[in-house]
Amino acid sequence: MTNRKNWPVGLSTSHFGALAGREAGVFAEYRRAGIRIAELSQSDGQLMAAGFYEHPRRIRDAAEAEGVTLRSFHIPFSQTLHPANLDPAADRAAMERIRRSMHAAAEADIRIFIVHPSSEPIGEAERQECLSRSRENLALLVREAEAIGARLCAENLPRTCLCNSSAEMIAHLKAIPGLYMCFDSNHLLGEANPDFLRRLYEAGLAGRIGSVHISDYDFTDERHELPGNGKNDWPAIVAGLERLDYDGPFLYEPHANAAGRAVITPAMVAENRSRILSESV
Repeated sequence: MTNRKNWPVGLSTSHFGALAGREAGVFAEYRRAGIRIAELSQSDGQLMAAGFYEHPRRIRDAAEAEGVTLRSFHIPFSQTLHPANLDPAADRAAMERIRRSMHAAAEADIRIFIVHPSSEPIGEAERQECLSRSRENLALLVREAEAIGARLCAENLPRTCLCNSSAEMIAHLKAIPGLYMCFDSNHLLGEANPDFLRRLYEAGLAGRIGSVHISDYDFTDERHELPGNGKNDWPAIVAGLERLDYDGPFLYEPHANAAGRAVITPAMVAENRSRILSESV
């Protein structure tokens, strides 16, 4: 069992919007807040605007200049950019773009890749076929990631997306040796987060969480609030992650701005991590 005290604070770059031309300033904010770990998370278009595919090390170098490590990479996603397309042409195009982004991330020395198992909406009539396609493609991507020294993590998702429950995530992890998961504390709508983590443990999947996305919500839809500003049971979540031997950063994915609330800053994220982990005893 791991110890929460060893989880450093991390923050997704999605917090800042598009990076192109702003890299130095963004990572300076990380440094000033004492955050030394980042997840590179941008849309496909934002990565192209930043020149990521032609010069993958440019963003990495900007981060390293401020003492920040790009630990993980969120593979871009959209309505068609995911591994569960049933249309053959869309499937081929999505897999090609996903592979391109993985190889660029590897060139930037990133070795943890986060992938959405699907997009949505997914109807019940097509769900099993989508699950099969997702598993087939994720197995291919796991092998490709392993070949470049990386680990692929499938993220639990909300609403009608695939892996919106412990049952589907457990089935994915058991069907695909080498696949890990990214636990998102803001996505489950039909199951409590502590129950989800307990069921993973009971399924013998300790050690299979490769990253986390930390934020809070109202159990109605994803909100990306700071922990403590929603309904999550943080002591139970933290204990569940420890029991599952999670040993990475406590990596936040809050939305910086939302109607009716104060702006969330990196300094607030760093303070929140200290408070949540100290209170979760």
